[in-house]
Amino acid sequence: MLSKYVTKLVLTILEKNEIARDDVMLVVKYIHDFEMGVLKKKKEEYYDMVFNSTLSKQTTIDRVWRKVQEERPELRGKEWELRQMRAGQISIDLALKNQLNLFE
Repeated sequence: MLSKYVTKLVLTILEKNEIARDDVMLVVKYIHDFEMGVLKKKKEEYYDMVFNSTLSKQTTIDRVWRKVQEERPELRGKEWELRQMRAGQISIDLALKNQLNLFE
């Protein structure tokens, strides 16, 4: 249920703000600002709300952000391909390292 809510917010943000397509922390900020407003909370209460899991978790927002961009190419930022190549290279490097460790 929470993921549907976060997904709708992420979609709206990515559709309206091209900069957010390459900046997940900006998306986190917008979502947390929105939630703080809905809950009528002040900035001074932000840290308590984050650490008490009152606000959406950054990891959830990040995961949804990546999934939305995977499924909706028009919402990908300019750096999307570069991030994918880096992730692929890291996977290859880890696989090679693990493979070499098998022969030690």
